[in-house]
Amino acid sequence: MKAFIFSLLAVLSLGMAHAQQNVRMFSDPASAVQSAQSGDRLIFFALLDSASDGSILFSALLNDNKLKLDPEEFVIATCDAGVPSNVSLFEKQFAQDLTKMPVVVITDSKGAVLSSIGGTQAQESY
Repeated sequence: MKAFIFSLLAVLSLGMAHAQQNVRMFSDPASAVQSAQSGDRLIFFALLDSASDGSILFSALLNDNKLKLDPEEFVIATCDAGVPSNVSLFEKQFAQDLTKMPVVVITDSKGAVLSSIGGTQAQESY
């Protein structure tokens, strides 16, 4: 789990370490998309399962702004894996394997997937 978190932190902090304020966070994916489109920002979707230790740790990183995402470049959509429409979004639109939590997908403001990662994996996988 630590490898996943440290790998994701390293990838996301490149070029974004200068963020002074928090990125806007939404629990509703549609609201995140609307906000991203108004500012031509990328969307950081995170599917989190409250029964997953990895999701709990990752949620804390997001809430504490430990990822240092630039608010001029990103909005965050935290998606509860207990909500069927969120699961459908990640399975159907993003074509993600949901057997490994958390699942993170980064899209452009139009919803095109740019990058994704899921679950606990060896650092070399990222």
